[in-house]
Amino acid sequence: MVKETVLFDVANRWTPPRTIIDALCPRCGDTPYMDGVFTDYFADYCGIVRQEKPKRIFEIGARYAYTAIVMMQALFEHPDVIGTEYFGIDDESYHHRSCDKANENIALADIPRCSGVVRKWNSITQGMPVDCGMFDLIHIDGNKEYHGRMNDLVISWPYLKSGGFLILDDAAKLCDDGTPGPTYAATMDFLNQFEHSEEVHVEWQYHINLTHHLYLRKSC
Repeated sequence: MVKETVLFDVANRWTPPRTIIDALCPRCGDTPYMDGVFTDYFADYCGIVRQEKPKRIFEIGARYAYTAIVMMQALFEHPDVIGTEYFGIDDESYHHRSCDKANENIALADIPRCSGVVRKWNSITQGMPVDCGMFDLIHIDGNKEYHGRMNDLVISWPYLKSGGFLILDDAAKLCDDGTPGPTYAATMDFLNQFEHSEEVHVEWQYHINLTHHLYLRKSC
């Protein structure tokens, strides 16, 4: 069964302090982000992890681990979170040696009660890393074409725990030229397989923020 509903409310956004990310950006060749990235993008990730309180997070398309770090910040500030483990992958097709920089960034951020590692890995050609375990929250932000998004949904879905939360970035319904957005189209096609399922229930939400998100919750 598939049901559209509200999985996250903007009232629960949590804007991270920008000190750490501002300090990390120059060493990765990035200029400091505008305020909107923190208030209308990172704040959603932070609000979601504070809502979900995941013990294990998996990310496809980690880049320099900025999103991972702000999620760790949000979890560290939550009084009910004991600890969180983050595992990210990136094929480095966009940024040379980004995984090394991501791991350095996580070490420099040094968020208490949170651990994290990023590995060079191509989800399209290699699938999921062996023995990676199950996850409470998955973030898909890798290949942005239809086939890439569909691949990442298909391979990661079995590793999402029942009750787990999945985030897809860059999920606008339409591209600038009016053609269907590949992430949105792939996700809707992916959800079709569960439309008449009695065993798997999926709730989903389309959320408009700086880049547009799709949220899925899995129930078995």
